[in-house]
Amino acid sequence: MERERRSIPAIPLTMAREGQPLRIVDIDHGQRCRSRLADLGVFGGVAVTVVKGGGCGPLLLAINGSRIAIGAGLASKILVTDQDG
Repeated sequence: MERERRSIPAIPLTMAREGQPLRIVDIDHGQRCRSRLADLGVFGGVAVTVVKGGGCGPLLLAINGSRIAIGAGLASKILVTDQDG
């Protein structure tokens, strides 16, 4: 019997809880910005954890053993799901 896999909706990174293991599914921004984020290790498929959420301020992220800070405006364009999703 084949199990149906439920689709887990993606949410903006700004809506994620601190400490929640996540996976980036898309970046809804221009190519120049995507390229810059890729240089920082932020791209689709990467595991990410919000270390410190800033409400409307910057977010501190843990990605591949590094920590980076990004502004809330940009973080709102990064779509994520649960890491298992």
